[in-house]
Amino acid sequence: MRYELVDGRIVIRAEDGTVRWQGRPEGYPVKALSPLPRDGAIVLLDYMAGPKNFANLLRVREDGTVAWRVDPPDASGNDAFVEFRWDLDELIANSWSGYLVRIDLETGSIKDRAFVK
Repeated sequence: MRYELVDGRIVIRAEDGTVRWQGRPEGYPVKALSPLPRDGAIVLLDYMAGPKNFANLLRVREDGTVAWRVDPPDASGNDAFVEFRWDLDELIANSWSGYLVRIDLETGSIKDRAFVK
């Protein structure tokens, strides 16, 4: 599968180039996309487009369905993820509230977090 980010939406193509799925997960625009070696991609939705406490970091499957989403680390206030990156094969993300989190790729749960602001 090939994953593309086009005008705030995901386009998932089969190896022959045909579109398998395209759209905005749950209607929100996509800010960043990182294909996984197998079964899906990591997606960051636009945190400005969602609710005040927004679980906007998710994993999508090859058919565009959501496999999991990560709850923001600060549930008491306004929080969402602002970026993610890879540290070798580990997914790391920063939240608006100032947390750096490490995320389990299989479950989407936060393995550990540190306040870095």
